[in-house]
Amino acid sequence: MKQRKWTAEEKMAIVLEGIKGVKSVADICREHKISQGLYYRWRDKFLEGGKKALNSGSADESIYRAEIDKLQRIIGKQAIQIEILKKTETVREKIELVKQLLKEGYTVKESCKASGLSRSRYYSFINLREIEKPKKINEIEILEKIKAIKSEHPFWGYRRVTAWLRHREGVLINHKTVSKIMKEHSLLASQTVHKAKRKAEGRKPRTQRPKEIWGIDMTKFMIPCIGWAYLVVVLDWYTKKIVGWEISLRGRTAEWKSALDKGLVSEFKEGVRGRGLKLVSDNGSQPTSRAFMKEMAVLGIEQIFTSYDNPKGNADTERVIRTIKEELIWLNEFRSLDEARERIEDWITNCYNKLYVHSALGYLSPEEYELKYYREQQRNVA
Repeated sequence: MKQRKWTAEEKMAIVLEGIKGVKSVADICREHKISQGLYYRWRDKFLEGGKKALNSGSADESIYRAEIDKLQRIIGKQAIQIEILKKTETVREKIELVKQLLKEGYTVKESCKASGLSRSRYYSFINLREIEKPKKINEIEILEKIKAIKSEHPFWGYRRVTAWLRHREGVLINHKTVSKIMKEHSLLASQTVHKAKRKAEGRKPRTQRPKEIWGIDMTKFMIPCIGWAYLVVVLDWYTKKIVGWEISLRGRTAEWKSALDKGLVSEFKEGVRGRGLKLVSDNGSQPTSRAFMKEMAVLGIEQIFTSYDNPKGNADTERVIRTIKEELIWLNEFRSLDEARERIEDWITNCYNKLYVHSALGYLSPEEYELKYYREQQRNVA
């Protein structure tokens, strides 16, 4: 695809939108179909010499830098509240948010307004039993539910099936009971354990918060009528949330940059530079290419490469790729690249990030775990 050539005036207009805070960096990039890396390169040139650096002319850098600092101070104070409010969707989540705000001294009116819930809805809800006790069901009903789950998720073991029954279907049941029923009806997932021939040396980075360490990796799968298709995945290591992805018939550096840029646009609305993001990858040709490394330097992202003697260096990202294969790719035969894109995007957005019961997260979904983190942060700040 032929790249568009931007005039100096167009570049200045786009940069000034971001500097003046008219729109977020993510919205600007999405509107003009440019990457955050390209935006930051233009902004750096503008601040170094204004229009002269882009074409000819000059600009007052100090005024715009002051505006940037002011905007960043405002963003810093409101970031946690924004993260919580934008992820609060269900009525029960809004009720819990209202309760938390009431404990912190806010009035019912203020709390309901902040959570987007009417006071009449709040009062009618608290007069009811907020948590209904799950009903016990007989073994035949449990078996039918397990069979339905296994038909959709044939690679799930009894622990994840139990978690789904308890957290998604409200069934009061013990994991031992589920294991017993599945064993009696040959529904347990077979598991082959492979022992590594070499010792893992070194340690993989540990993350303490969302948007601190991301992992990126690529896999390929077969589309019968086309051939190999390549899927690039970007994963937040703390929340296990898939933040970016790209599907293409080629696995070039451009596809890796595109997957990463999707994550940056969705997770860093005000831009990634200065946020301390680290990106873990293997030593493949894409993440070690000059173009990719230059882009990371412009964005201020620190690259971490796994070593040959540390097979678990990017294990989190590799594991989620296996999950995508087990849950979707291996169970379906796509007829076209567009169908593969549509199905995978829908699964990531509506099934995995929102609903997938993740064992490493206490059987919460990635979005539920992220919301839990920001709620705890708000409670600690208060």
